[in-house]
Amino acid sequence: MRESVRQQIFNHYAELIRSGQLIEGDPLPTLASESERWGVSRITVSKTRKEMRTAGLIERGGPNSPARVAERRPW
Repeated sequence: MRESVRQQIFNHYAELIRSGQLIEGDPLPTLASESERWGVSRITVSKTRKEMRTAGLIERGGPNSPARVAERRPW
């Protein structure tokens, strides 16, 4: 079965983080640029980022700062 675009986006960033291409504190592109890149609405990208936050991959940005790769916490 083919992955949804949301799953593709999630997996793309999970792999970038896992491989070290993105490290903690690195900013993510804006919702607008990602929606254009993937050909989806900003809502789709936003929902994907919520899933990524829940998984501990990213942290929410502030009002004038982008979402960023989450700090890795040893459990």
